[in-house]
Amino acid sequence: VSEHIGRYSYIRKDGTSIIEIGQDIKEGQELGNVVAVGVALPVVAKFSGKIEEIYVEDGKPVDYGRPLIKVKIS
Repeated sequence: VSEHIGRYSYIRKDGTSIIEIGQDIKEGQELGNVVAVGVALPVVAKFSGKIEEIYVEDGKPVDYGRPLIKVKIS
């Protein structure tokens, strides 16, 4: 869930993705950034699990509280 208003980004500058569907993630792991007013604010996993779906395309705008990814908690 986005904690900021801005643009969600999960593709690195070299073109590789920080997250992918089917990826196992751990609590505290960075899942991308929300860029607001030129500042990249990290999006961090609140629990461990497996990414089932990415709801927001890279670079698209997000509002506070908008779900970004679907995770099956492990």
